[in-house]
Amino acid sequence: MKRKQFSEKQIIGILKAEAGAVVILARWVDDYSAEWPYSSLGYPTPAAFAAELEK
Repeated sequence: MKRKQFSEKQIIGILKAEAGAVVILARWVDDYSAEWPYSSLGYPTPAAFAAELEK
């Protein structure tokens, strides 16, 4: 099986795309954790639940 050769420019493009995906996913996780209620927590958001625990 022949290995595919990537140019330096292609590799940089792939890494930038992956970094962008990581940023987008991190934003989604933050939004989901802060804005969406969880039934397993009694329906507060995780952020509200954590704040209540810190009191």
